[in-house]
Amino acid sequence: MEGNFRWAGVDTSTRAYAICVVDQFGVVIDEADLPARAADADAYLSSFSTDLMGIALETGTTSIHLSRALAAQGYPVAVYDAFKVHRFLQLRRNKTDSNDAKGLAEIARIGGAQLPQVYIKPVQLSVLRSKLVIRDRLIKMRKVNEGAMMSLLHSFGVRADGRVSSATSLRRIVGKMIRTAERAYDVPIRQLVAPLLNLSIHLRREERRFEKEIMEYATKDETCRRLMEIPGVGPITAVSFVTAIGDPSRFEKAVNVGAYLGLTPKIWRTGVYSRNRRISKLGSSLTRKHLHGAARQALDSRTASPLQTWARELAERTNRRRAIIALARKLAVVMLTIWKNGSRFDFSHPKT
Repeated sequence: MEGNFRWAGVDTSTRAYAICVVDQFGVVIDEADLPARAADADAYLSSFSTDLMGIALETGTTSIHLSRALAAQGYPVAVYDAFKVHRFLQLRRNKTDSNDAKGLAEIARIGGAQLPQVYIKPVQLSVLRSKLVIRDRLIKMRKVNEGAMMSLLHSFGVRADGRVSSATSLRRIVGKMIRTAERAYDVPIRQLVAPLLNLSIHLRREERRFEKEIMEYATKDETCRRLMEIPGVGPITAVSFVTAIGDPSRFEKAVNVGAYLGLTPKIWRTGVYSRNRRISKLGSSLTRKHLHGAARQALDSRTASPLQTWARELAERTNRRRAIIALARKLAVVMLTIWKNGSRFDFSHPKT
């Protein structure tokens, strides 16, 4: 290889960037510890810009912004899965930021071809994805908070009278439980429960706000509207799938999307022994959960479809749990196929 070619590795953190630059023989040309600002990294790398063949980063919250900023300046940036990079970095005896930067520079120089690059979503898509993540967090927080509140009221011998479906019904039902408990006990139960009740109401309102924004996007986006024609697929699942995939052209074959989302079984094969284990659960756990819910809904729907018939036959041969997972995987394949070719779901023929 002729020329003064250079490769760089950047180990990012919230406070500093460790950068290492190596030549075509792996010899360290220069190293630097810079403040965690993209402008400083750009200024440092600009002296090597004409010779830089690649810059390697590993996935992480601090690397997303830097990779976008450097790519916008025309640098050849590649982001690799931190889990896979970790195996390579483990070869070094000492774990330091500078050693990690050296390892990333070596990956950029010789190992990049062996590791798949991570797709960095556009900012607009990341914002939409963040709304899904925040909504999911709000739901989890609300369930924990309301569970604690109900447990406290149960200790005073009262039970919920009715189903809680909104912030209004929650206030009404809990208020009735408080009054019943206060008639039985001469203690300030309302003062105990009020902070938990107010927090739950706030969480429900914020959860509903994000859900409304997601649903508005789904009804306006042409791709999401076509995906929602598939049995079981609603606005949340459609937006979750679109934001998880980002660019459908990344998948040469639609069937590969199942493995990308961790819905294919792991294989254990040695000698004459071969066994399929549980699904890998790689990729987005949130989108996998949404597809799982969509599969359950499609399986139990009163509206018949080829997907439902196929899943019910599979459930009879195996069990319901496996059928739901297989249907979730098939839904992902169908959704990607429809997205790529611009078609619509056909109720008369099953998709594969």
